[in-house]
Amino acid sequence: MLIEKVKNVITIGWSLGGAAVLQCAAKVKSVRGVITIATQSYGATGAVQKLTKRRTALLLIHGTDDKVLSDFCSRQLFALARDNPNKKLQLYERDNHLIEKNADNMIHLITEWCKEVFNSLPQTAEE
Repeated sequence: MLIEKVKNVITIGWSLGGAAVLQCAAKVKSVRGVITIATQSYGATGAVQKLTKRRTALLLIHGTDDKVLSDFCSRQLFALARDNPNKKLQLYERDNHLIEKNADNMIHLITEWCKEVFNSLPQTAEE
């Protein structure tokens, strides 16, 4: 299977997709990082606990004025990952579910965070 050949993956999901990528990452060991944007916490808590045990990098992004899903969801998942040293919570003050006011900042954050995650992986010789 192709998934067995992939060694290092970062998943990203927005809203309901955040919970979905967390669940997927908890089942696929090649996932090294997970990014969620304005995620829900329902269906994601068990996955965050598994990812915390594996120390999978987590980046949780949310706007504090999100009227679709409260930023409490991301804050709750961040608290569940308290024992994971590879976690980051980015709250954008007065931003909404689409992170419209801070879109450029968010893209920059995601880009730099992905670089950090991949650069922190051990270097291996090509097979």
